[in-house]
Amino acid sequence: MAEKKKALCILNPATGKPGALPEVQNLVTRHIGEEHDVAFYFTSARGDAMRAAQTADPDTALLVCCGGDGTLSETINGMWRGKKQFPVFLIPRGTTNDVAKTIRVPASPHACMALLSGRPVLMDAGCFNSDTCFTYIAAFGAFTEFSYSTSQSAKNKFGHLAYLANFFKGLVRVRSKELTAHVDGKKISGRFLFGSVTNSLSIAGILKLTGHGVSTRDGLLELLLVERPKNILIMPYVALKLLLRKYNTKWIQLHQCREVTFSFARDTAWTVDGEYGGSVNRAEIKVLPELYSIYGSPQ
Repeated sequence: MAEKKKALCILNPATGKPGALPEVQNLVTRHIGEEHDVAFYFTSARGDAMRAAQTADPDTALLVCCGGDGTLSETINGMWRGKKQFPVFLIPRGTTNDVAKTIRVPASPHACMALLSGRPVLMDAGCFNSDTCFTYIAAFGAFTEFSYSTSQSAKNKFGHLAYLANFFKGLVRVRSKELTAHVDGKKISGRFLFGSVTNSLSIAGILKLTGHGVSTRDGLLELLLVERPKNILIMPYVALKLLLRKYNTKWIQLHQCREVTFSFARDTAWTVDGEYGGSVNRAEIKVLPELYSIYGSPQ
């Protein structure tokens, strides 16, 4: 009898519906355990998934990630830091699951298992200030705080509504940021309410980037900038334009780039893959082409 290959399954028990985790474990054991010797690792604090991936056995043939966008981000960061190249199999259990939706991974754990018959595909990622990689977003300004300030219990209880509630709350207390950005050598200056650099088709499940030539494996990142209107009463109109995907209009810019550097007048808070990324007055972001491989059907 041939020796089984090794698989590591990283599970975040804080995400998803309470009581559903044993079912997911059984599915992994039944479907992946046929050909793999599966080791389960349960996270209990921020950074656990990253450390587990970074220190995983080099002979690991498959890395299963069971959690939300944040768990996947930590997993990819761990592989990047540890210079590991495991194929990733994602079982989404988060609130928005932006990455899963972008690469067409089903929400149902049962349906996910069908992807095992396919092949993993290479995906781009981004690098934030040289020491952190992100799978789908680095952002600053209005609407970004809610991504890391919304509690896990609120996410589990109210789902996507938790994000929407904080999204509209952000409209009331919005403040613009004075900055200069160099986008692949092109200079952009002004006061902006919001800025994001993404490798995704959606932002927190609210802003959609489909229909604008966006791909997650073309060696490019998408830069979205929202300027501050002189009359703040126009802000609801600008928000509506965003929700309707009316980009590259007045107050809204969408660019594709390989590299962008931001210089701010003062320290500015960032969110990186939904977690607090620190406050800096300079941010350098670059694309990391074909950084990792994952089972799915990227667009």
